[in-house]
Amino acid sequence: MSNNLGNKQTMAKNIKKYMNIRGITRKEICNDLNLKYSTFSDWINANTYPRIDKIELLANYFGIEKSELVEEKSKKHTPTVNYIVVPIYAEICCGNGGFVEDNIIDYIPVPSELLNENGNYFCMVAKGDSMIEAGISPGDYLIFERCSKVDHNVIGCFCLEENIATCKKYKQLENGTIMLSPCNSNYDPIIIDMYNADNIRCIGVLRKSIRSY
Repeated sequence: MSNNLGNKQTMAKNIKKYMNIRGITRKEICNDLNLKYSTFSDWINANTYPRIDKIELLANYFGIEKSELVEEKSKKHTPTVNYIVVPIYAEICCGNGGFVEDNIIDYIPVPSELLNENGNYFCMVAKGDSMIEAGISPGDYLIFERCSKVDHNVIGCFCLEENIATCKKYKQLENGTIMLSPCNSNYDPIIIDMYNADNIRCIGVLRKSIRSY
């Protein structure tokens, strides 16, 4: 049965437009919305048309009205995108859990819709493949919001005793042990017992990963 809300080509074009505006990949959307990759690919390849509940799901995800996905829009109606300029830091951090301005190596503009305009952000470039199972590949831009603590099982940026900043998943074990866990079974976690907790500083919580092509 055909869907009379719109046509498949318009839907596909509009989904891809908002993916490009926000720098979001197919894999990210499927992971965030618990969608099958093949189903979503059919939508953006104009093979099938999503049900109304899925259109609403996508619209809420992009922060737009459903009509922005269903209807053909002229270029003059393309929304203006505002950006927050975020500094990119080298991996060396201070022992007090921060960076010095001399460590800024570049800047990256990030759409403000993806961040809290009142937040304080910094960026680091992912190195190696230790977080690849979390969808983070070497060269990706990792946008962190500055904070001094993250919750259990949340990915953050941490400054270790050697003053090297690293991106890992934070885990607090029942015995008080802290584990900074990679998201790659080929790597061992960093174990920090409760007596050496002062040797680690939380710098920020991961808010966005931007794929580098």
